[in-house]
Amino acid sequence: MATARVFDGISGVCHRYGPGRLPRADDSTVGAGYAGATAALFSAVVFAGLMILIDGRPLGPAGSGPLLGGAALVSVPVVVPTAFVATAVVWRFVSTAMPHPGLIGGLLAVHLTYLLAFVGLFGFSLTAILTGVGSAYYGPVHESLRFAGGFTYIGFLYTAWFTVPIGCFGGYIYEHVGAPA
Repeated sequence: MATARVFDGISGVCHRYGPGRLPRADDSTVGAGYAGATAALFSAVVFAGLMILIDGRPLGPAGSGPLLGGAALVSVPVVVPTAFVATAVVWRFVSTAMPHPGLIGGLLAVHLTYLLAFVGLFGFSLTAILTGVGSAYYGPVHESLRFAGGFTYIGFLYTAWFTVPIGCFGGYIYEHVGAPA
């Protein structure tokens, strides 16, 4: 009974102030994309605040909080659209016949977001190296793989403990509140 009231409250907030007001939010794929982008924005902002608050510990040495928090905020223009695309793609393929499609969709969307971020960073890095902006010491493909792989791997290690549960919870909320029947 209390759970129904909580979801009714979340539904009201989403439709009144949140992504439920955005264009085509009633389309399940686009609505899921909005939900995923909202979860990614929430994750980045809360992670940044948390890192500044706890000064980066236990993820890094004392004093690394502003660096980690700043990195989270700088990543917002890349992460939010990537999460939108990843969640929309995943939601198209997650079957509503399986138990808890929102949890599964959220889990898959978070991982696809990391994968798409890797692909985007690789493409950006390769383009920079081939146009002469970056270093081509080891060759453009090798350098691009090192940059994108290292950046994504470190980003995943620092944030997955936080983003995966939020992505799953966001998918669960969308399944129960926002997904059209």
